[in-house]
Amino acid sequence: MCGITGIFCRNGRDVQKNILKKMCDTISHRGPDGEGFWVHNNVGLGHRRLAIRELSDLGAQPMPSEDKSVIVSYNGEIYNDAILRSELEKNFGCRFKSHCDTEILPAGYQAWGLGLFEKLEGIFSIAIWDVHKEELILARDPMGVKPLYYYCDDQVVRFGSEIKALLADNEQKRVLSELDVADFMVNGYPSPDRSTYQDIYQVPAGSALVVSSKKQAISKYWE
Repeated sequence: MCGITGIFCRNGRDVQKNILKKMCDTISHRGPDGEGFWVHNNVGLGHRRLAIRELSDLGAQPMPSEDKSVIVSYNGEIYNDAILRSELEKNFGCRFKSHCDTEILPAGYQAWGLGLFEKLEGIFSIAIWDVHKEELILARDPMGVKPLYYYCDDQVVRFGSEIKALLADNEQKRVLSELDVADFMVNGYPSPDRSTYQDIYQVPAGSALVVSSKKQAISKYWE
């Protein structure tokens, strides 16, 4: 299953690894085989691992690109990773060290940018930190099978596979949305891009959210 979480302080404040650890701990049931962290100044990515495709440490996450300029934390399964791996090797000279489908993601983002997501066949929630652009990208599979919640204001972005990962940070607002709670009581679920909490949203299915210190935009890559 795996689980992802992370923080991006848009105001430049350093991420505290102990907070990121608390966020990961709340979703430890999603990845009982290990945990990993990548923290650099105002950005931190966390991962809880369920090892399936690659049992060695070569499949550990967050996973960097070969030149360390792209960092990925990912939950899901890519069904066409062998085809994409071959294309990346042939057309872009990429070299891979493992059989893990995660490894194609940083290389694929370097090759195709946001166009990577429309090439993927599978179920996934993906967090990418672009070191050079200083951008956080959050993407979700076309059917929205894998959950991905986020909070974003002009100071900070928090995200996670489950809402309680965000709530593990004591600075996260905890105000229920009356409208969305009502929707939940009537329909059995909130709207596809919302949650029962104010200002905590879901990345819409088939979409990617791009956030930097100054901009925030959601684009659909699949209809």
